[in-house]
Amino acid sequence: MAIDVQPESENGVIELLRGIFQDLQELFKQQLALLKCEIRRALVQTAIAAGMLVAGGALALGAAALLLLMSVHLLSAASGVPLWGGYGIIGAAAILLAVGLLWFGKRRLSTALRMPVESARTLMENLECLTRRK
Repeated sequence: MAIDVQPESENGVIELLRGIFQDLQELFKQQLALLKCEIRRALVQTAIAAGMLVAGGALALGAAALLLLMSVHLLSAASGVPLWGGYGIIGAAAILLAVGLLWFGKRRLSTALRMPVESARTLMENLECLTRRK
């Protein structure tokens, strides 16, 4: 009773490897398509959120303008200041507030954008150390 054992043919192994590579290629294509879909969805959600922020900001700007007008008339009615004087006083106060906010915002932004010197130096030392080892 003899068992006939034949070695695997090379064509079978090649076909198996070809199938594996085709499956890997298909998996990569599907993952890339999924990534594109997720990025597109995130961009749409970001655009919707940005639109809501712009609409809210525009509404807030209109409301602030109405409140400034109201405060002018309130000042005029409560203190007897002429209407033109109320506009001058409220306008000057609004300009001073705006200038102060812009100045503080600019200062804060300039300090926030500075790169920490110590961290940058340490990073450069680490890079140099890594490149010397190779």
